[in-house]
Amino acid sequence: TLREAMRTQGREKSRYRTIGLFGLSMSGAIGLQFYYPLLPMYSIGYLLGCCVLHTFVLEDAKAEYRVLHDRLTGLPNSSFLFEKFPEIVRDARNGDCSVGLLFIGLDNFKSVNDCYGYRQGDTILRRMAHRLRILVQTRYLARSGADRFQVVLTARNREAVASQAKDIQTALCEPYALRHGALHIGASAGLAFLDADCDDWNELFYRAELAMFDAKSSGGSALSLYAESMRSCALDKRRMETALREAVEKGALTVYYQPKVDVSKNDVAGCEALVRWRDADGRWISPAVFIPAAEEAGLVTRIDMFVLRTACRQVLEWKRGDAGAVPVAVNMSVRSILSAGFADRVIRILKEEGAPPSLIDIEITESCFMGDVDAAFSAVSRLHEAGLRIALDDFGTGYSSLSYLSAMPLSTLKIDKSFVDAIFSGKVTAQPLVKSIISLAASLGMGTVAEGVEDRGQLDFLAGNGANVIQGYLFSKPLCAEECTEYLRDRKARIAAVMQAA
Repeated sequence: TLREAMRTQGREKSRYRTIGLFGLSMSGAIGLQFYYPLLPMYSIGYLLGCCVLHTFVLEDAKAEYRVLHDRLTGLPNSSFLFEKFPEIVRDARNGDCSVGLLFIGLDNFKSVNDCYGYRQGDTILRRMAHRLRILVQTRYLARSGADRFQVVLTARNREAVASQAKDIQTALCEPYALRHGALHIGASAGLAFLDADCDDWNELFYRAELAMFDAKSSGGSALSLYAESMRSCALDKRRMETALREAVEKGALTVYYQPKVDVSKNDVAGCEALVRWRDADGRWISPAVFIPAAEEAGLVTRIDMFVLRTACRQVLEWKRGDAGAVPVAVNMSVRSILSAGFADRVIRILKEEGAPPSLIDIEITESCFMGDVDAAFSAVSRLHEAGLRIALDDFGTGYSSLSYLSAMPLSTLKIDKSFVDAIFSGKVTAQPLVKSIISLAASLGMGTVAEGVEDRGQLDFLAGNGANVIQGYLFSKPLCAEECTEYLRDRKARIAAVMQAA
């Protein structure tokens, strides 16, 4: 029987091995005691056997604990909940109660590690675990990832379970006290219920996770209940990521160009390169949809470099042709800017394509300031030293600081379309705010570009207050390379026609 047990796997094998070793130790001790009765071998063997038994059983218990628990927080892990799931189902049916799985994910937890370091991040996770233990008086609590937690909730009905879930999610959003002040971290949560068509742990876990992602996509710091539509949305998202990856691999993306007009000179001041994607079915996918998908799939840096390389080739083509030297601005995502070797890649592409740095502008967004500020500053400074101009896109919509504006080598502030749209919206602060942005840029020695200008009233207000470079549908929509080349050849006449018609 012992030999058969030794052929088994897992903890049973370890325990039978322990018992076998203890038995062999006892047999040897008894044999020695029989042949040498004057020696206290039996007692010595008994002690040795007990030491062996204690050591193996203790190590076995430690190994089992490590397998089923998280080392950092001491909480059980999802494997523990998986093993306990049959017990959960049985207790729920016997007690005639509702069971829900609450899946919790911290919002933007990576920024905590980036800003304060991993040691401080670990401290926050331990405090989060402690807060959960206080909030949830149950053993069915687990941590399954860097910032992921699960809680099994039971109550008399689903409404009571949902109420518990909301209370937990709200409490987790309370700030954490640190040495330098309070730290606010949002928590998004998804809730899925155990029912007739979901009595499998993997399915319940998947549903709760989908609901958590839905809460994050809706802005974060919220609770979402699972709905079947979330599954179809997740599948659509996965298909889009697959199609986008294929498009990137095959070079199926295209670059359009939107002219920027200097109305004080009645000439084109440059163009902005904008990536566009038409899928295999011939449908145009909005950048507002596929760019976030590219960021999640880790493709956005490749797309940024593709746009940059395409823009370099285009400015050379225009320079050699009738269009002349026309600068092109290329947007760079936060992930690209903060990635290792970003500035070196940009400079290398310009050298490989032979594009003059004076004809390439790099546009960054204010969200760079929410990441690694030192890395962003280093990358931007390196590009500036190489001769590229840096523009701050969507100014006023994020987290700008005067210290950043004065320290960063910026050449242009781009007034976001939302401010342009609000000029004649009736808001009391709209016009003074736009005037202040223009004045701020001038005082710092920067130029301004107004985005999204669509009518003559907006144009007159902006130009009248010193914002002479205009970008928007009033002058031109984004154009493919061929159409933009034609526009640049006839730009004087086209601009004059718009000004006269307006």
